[in-house]
Amino acid sequence: MDIKFHLDPDPRQIAQKLKKDIADVIQSGLLRVAGAIEAEAVAVVPRRTSNLANSIRKYLTGRNSAVVTATTPYAVFVHEGTGMYGPEKRPFDIRPKDKQALAFTWMGKKIVVKKVTIKGQKPQKFFEQAVRKVQPRFQEIFLGGVKFD
Repeated sequence: MDIKFHLDPDPRQIAQKLKKDIADVIQSGLLRVAGAIEAEAVAVVPRRTSNLANSIRKYLTGRNSAVVTATTPYAVFVHEGTGMYGPEKRPFDIRPKDKQALAFTWMGKKIVVKKVTIKGQKPQKFFEQAVRKVQPRFQEIFLGGVKFD
């Protein structure tokens, strides 16, 4: 006695479909992790106008990678610091370009000086904070709704 059966579709088609399904799961997982980092970065980023927070975005950069970025031109200065707190570790001077002195009002008084030395801005590592907070849950977030039976 024989039992005859036919597998339809072809096993190669099944393998191709599985390959695509696995790639989709990986990309979905990457986007979930990037989204969690993005949300945490938006929550902890320093705010004055919310422009920096509103510029934080996530996107896929390939089949196996994603990026979370802040697109405002000054994001790197907020994150890494400037002057003596930044990468160069030294304060900087502001001098007039075509005048002999700088003139401005400070706390209701008119000030005239030849230069102003700026210490800089301390780094506010909002991306590092976000990654540290999300990192313990990377695997859980990545797998999301994937069930292993």
